[in-house]
Amino acid sequence: MTALDTRLQRLKDKVKSSVVVQSFISRIREVNPIINALVYDRFEEALHEAKAVDDLVSSGTQDEETLKKNYPLLGVPLTVKEAFALQGMPQSSGLLSRRSLRSEHDATVVSRLKRAGAIPLGVTNCSELCMWYESSNNVYGRTRNPYNPQYIVGGSSGGEGCIIAAGGSVPFGPSSLPNMLNTMDSPRPYLI
Repeated sequence: MTALDTRLQRLKDKVKSSVVVQSFISRIREVNPIINALVYDRFEEALHEAKAVDDLVSSGTQDEETLKKNYPLLGVPLTVKEAFALQGMPQSSGLLSRRSLRSEHDATVVSRLKRAGAIPLGVTNCSELCMWYESSNNVYGRTRNPYNPQYIVGGSSGGEGCIIAAGGSVPFGPSSLPNMLNTMDSPRPYLI
């Protein structure tokens, strides 16, 4: 299911964003001990943001068309590759000398996703400095394929590809190698 499909289904069925976000959090908690894809979460903040979305939708201050126009990803949960800045989250890119670094601001792509209404759940593993074909590093360890933990997930966006394939996030376009190795397809969005 794509991000747009998730948002449209949520609006169509009038499912609360907090329910959608909580279901993704539950799935991540179920699979992540096995696959090690999400390396740092912001679940509490995400649930607060989902409640704010629910309050906005139920307030009636904006009609459905205005909400769709202003917030095309309203309430859609997602994960962010650890190499991208997500305020308050680690941004080591898997490098030991950067393990204590925390992002002070959002990367442009992340701020645009948030402005569109998306709700980040946390950051996912990547290869060291995003240079290798495997998502393994000395800060977080190895991410394991959700279909067979003996297989690799690819890199450098292997944590993203893995958590999406395991049903813990919606597709926002990891590279083709993680897609292939995690047996999925994920189109790149053009709104960022």
